[in-house]
Amino acid sequence: MILAVLLSAAAWSSPCEALLRPRTPGVPAAPSPSPLPDTLCLQVDLDVAGRASLTTPAVGVSRELLLSRGQGELELRAPVASARVNLDAVRSGGPAGYVGVAGESVVPRVQVAEARLDLNRLGLAAAAGMVDDLWVIGAQDTWALPAVALTMGQEQGWLERSDLGLWAAWTAPRSALTASVSTLSGEGLARRERNNGQNLMGVLTLRPLALSSAPAERLELSVMAREGSRGVSYTPDHRVAARATVSLPLVVTSAELMLGWGLDADRKALPAGLSLSARGGPASPVVAWARVDWTTNQHDLDEAAALIWRVGVGPRLPGPEVMGLPAVQLVVGVEGRHAQPQATALAGADAATTSTTVFFQLNARLRGGLPLTPEAP
Repeated sequence: MILAVLLSAAAWSSPCEALLRPRTPGVPAAPSPSPLPDTLCLQVDLDVAGRASLTTPAVGVSRELLLSRGQGELELRAPVASARVNLDAVRSGGPAGYVGVAGESVVPRVQVAEARLDLNRLGLAAAAGMVDDLWVIGAQDTWALPAVALTMGQEQGWLERSDLGLWAAWTAPRSALTASVSTLSGEGLARRERNNGQNLMGVLTLRPLALSSAPAERLELSVMAREGSRGVSYTPDHRVAARATVSLPLVVTSAELMLGWGLDADRKALPAGLSLSARGGPASPVVAWARVDWTTNQHDLDEAAALIWRVGVGPRLPGPEVMGLPAVQLVVGVEGRHAQPQATALAGADAATTSTTVFFQLNARLRGGLPLTPEAP
């Protein structure tokens, strides 16, 4: 923590201040009329959360101590180029297996390893390597509580957090709109390429208030379309989605709708989902959230849907903030899940249809940076 405070103080009192402003992966900064300082800056971002939970009814393991978030990121930024590596902590044995590293140890996994180019004065940006999924990261920034729960598409396995490939994006003056396109392997961050087809995704975000006196980011309307395939059999993996976000000082609300054709190795799967969420904004006196997800992997099948609801609250602790939320969060939350008979892992299994989880969680996300001296040519 002391290191993060020192890094933060060094960054924000130095030429790095202009370079280390928070930005959304896949979204260029708004065009800048003045050049950025000619310097090199290092940013460190640590996001860790621990959770204790109790689930009822007690089917299987009902009391758990979890590492609900464990990520570390290093990024070197220059005025035009940047390089970023993000590691997350995963259980090596997987969610259902017992074959892992040194038993089932928690091990680091490369989640993002990207080279990025930013031409801020033109509103252009591009990145290549193991890059963010443009739709997932946009939804995650809107939700802003990944330690509480993943976004709907990622939690259901309909989208991967990142993938090998590249993306390019353009933001119009005054941030009126952002258009981005990506081409990815389609196999996600955990599998090598298995066919000659790549996923092609386009995302368009409109900010209707950009031409008014109100902040442009107060209202965002986004649409996405992806043509893709997965595996050696070219299983379809198509997605379309739409999202509307309203960001006010006290509350941030969002509605997201997603439809799909194909899932994993099942070309007949027809996933669909609707997610409605609200959370405290930067001026909220507490950290609070409410979210409801309706999902199904087969929307043409009766009684194949599931409903997940979440609520939680915690005090707004003093100290630094990241993306409008306290860097340290102490919260209590409740999650409820109800699955119709055809939506359970074993169709008709009554014990798995309804559950409620109460949890206590401590989350710390600390970010800071400092200037470095570029190596002479």
